[in-house]
Amino acid sequence: GTGDLIVDATVVGSVKISGGAVTLNNSLPGNVSVIASESFIVGSKAIIPSTISYKGVSEAKVQDGAQVGTIDFQKINNRAGQGHISGMIIALFSIAFVFKAVGLILAGLLLMKLFPRTAAASARSMDNAKWLNLGVGAIALIVGPIAFLVLLITFFGMYIAFLVLFAWLIMLLIAALIASVHVGAWIIKYLTKKDVMVYDWQALVIGVVVLGIIMIIPFVGSLIFFILLMMAFGGIIRQLYAHIKSEQVQNAPQVI
Repeated sequence: GTGDLIVDATVVGSVKISGGAVTLNNSLPGNVSVIASESFIVGSKAIIPSTISYKGVSEAKVQDGAQVGTIDFQKINNRAGQGHISGMIIALFSIAFVFKAVGLILAGLLLMKLFPRTAAASARSMDNAKWLNLGVGAIALIVGPIAFLVLLITFFGMYIAFLVLFAWLIMLLIAALIASVHVGAWIIKYLTKKDVMVYDWQALVIGVVVLGIIMIIPFVGSLIFFILLMMAFGGIIRQLYAHIKSEQVQNAPQVI
């Protein structure tokens, strides 16, 4: 077992004890064998003239007054506890990965259903001026929160501040979805040898799963995702800017 075990009564004959934290505080005239996964203590009232065969993770602690022969100690590793904790961590990580992937896929499907042309155009924009998109995205990532704080402390711009923050967060989420679709479409194009990339639900699912796995890689995975995210973020901002500029041109007063 793995629980605490205290023996304080006289036992005649050979004794074999297995537990977590084991304490012997009695008279044991026969052979004694102890396996302890946590600790082993020989109490002050213990009388054990024979050799104690002890297997555990640490050496035995013999209190003052104990009458003990010799202790044959063999160190063991507590693999059971470590394995249990590792198993729990892996299980929790797997559950979190699945929930995150399903959530992103559902959000992406909704985006592609409501705005199919805009979503496809945003994914294609990642290929147009990649480095420009990366720069614009990185700048927007920094400027967004700063603009929110500046507008917030002016008091009169409080509502605009929260509007800016909301738009910034929404565009970041959309950028993550667009980056996933783009990666999935590229993988499909590479595997099927197609001439063009198709931005559909299959690309979305593959991209979400692949990027999720890539992000497990320490540092490198996060760096790859960040670059793709900034490219998508910059492409969305440039696309939004072009749309706003087009709206302003169309609504400009006609000069006769």
